[in-house]
Amino acid sequence: MLNHPDGCRILRDRPTIRTNTVDLDSLRKLPEGTFGKAYTKFLDKYGYSPDERHYVKFVDDQDLAYIMLRYREIHDLVHTLLGQPTDMLGEVVVKWVEGIQTLLPMCLTGGYFGSLRLAPKLVFTINNT
Repeated sequence: MLNHPDGCRILRDRPTIRTNTVDLDSLRKLPEGTFGKAYTKFLDKYGYSPDERHYVKFVDDQDLAYIMLRYREIHDLVHTLLGQPTDMLGEVVVKWVEGIQTLLPMCLTGGYFGSLRLAPKLVFTINNT
């Protein structure tokens, strides 16, 4: 992030996605087909709030702690962008995309082991159709 002007700006300003920084009511009023409208529909459907993402603990480097917080905060945005529900398959899809984007081991292992967990269910479903 330090090698790009946008990354430097984000690390300097440290924007967050919280109800005190994002006007969700305004997003709800946006037209269908907009990302803001889709995001609030996702939050409302599942009863989520951006305030539910916990702050990062046990990370001494403040830049890294912020980056991890930002990763947590955009998780629901990724669900929205991909049109994925919060069931097991949706989470596995999101983890794979996050893993490919960030190369974070926790995302890649989540995608991998989640896929293994899904595999028997998919085989059972295919064999019984």
